[in-house]
Amino acid sequence: MDRDIIMQILRLVIMVATALITTYLIPWIKSHTDTTKLYAVMRWAHEAVMAAEQIHGAGTGPEKKKFAMAFLRKVVDAAHITITDAELSTLVEAAVGEMNIQINS
Repeated sequence: MDRDIIMQILRLVIMVATALITTYLIPWIKSHTDTTKLYAVMRWAHEAVMAAEQIHGAGTGPEKKKFAMAFLRKVVDAAHITITDAELSTLVEAAVGEMNIQINS
């Protein structure tokens, strides 16, 4: 009799733990991973913009953006990160804006 009660309690604990993991832990891990990937792409966008500035120099904005976009596309594809070209473009523009603020400060 005691063994049956212990088994029922153990099953209940496992069901509750499974429900909690499915409801809270897995979504938290997924959101944390997505956020980490976004920050990584943002850092790479900054590095791509800085590299484009060094390689292409001043006054060649379209060439620098093309370089940065191509570089970022290779990085995100290699990392299996799904992101659109429009989103990459936004990240590049944000990195350029940040660089300009740093230069003018």
